[in-house]
Amino acid sequence: MRHRRIALASSLLTTVLAGWLGIAGAAHAQAAELAQMRKGYADMCKQAVAIPAEYGGESDLKGHAKLAPYCDCVAIPWTDRAVKAMNGAAPPSAEQVAMDELATRTSCRKKVGAPPPPAIKPVA
Repeated sequence: MRHRRIALASSLLTTVLAGWLGIAGAAHAQAAELAQMRKGYADMCKQAVAIPAEYGGESDLKGHAKLAPYCDCVAIPWTDRAVKAMNGAAPPSAEQVAMDELATRTSCRKKVGAPPPPAIKPVA
């Protein structure tokens, strides 16, 4: 009888641990995927120095010491928005995206001590 209890307790413990490790492994994989997405968005931001700032690029930060921390900052909300879209959230309007992008750029530049973004020229 005692051996059955030990075997049952051992089996239960193994099942619980396996489930917990599976969840922890999945969470680790998701965290790794989010980190990779953020890195991708930060890299895109760094490439945006080739786009004139008045057209929404980051050319005014080319060679600036604050470019890398700025790009790391903007990558966070960009990743969050992408994850929401992948999870089925309704897409925001183009106007909302533009307002969010400007707010993110302004806030992150201020946060890292970079100059504010220049005014964007309207598209004709």
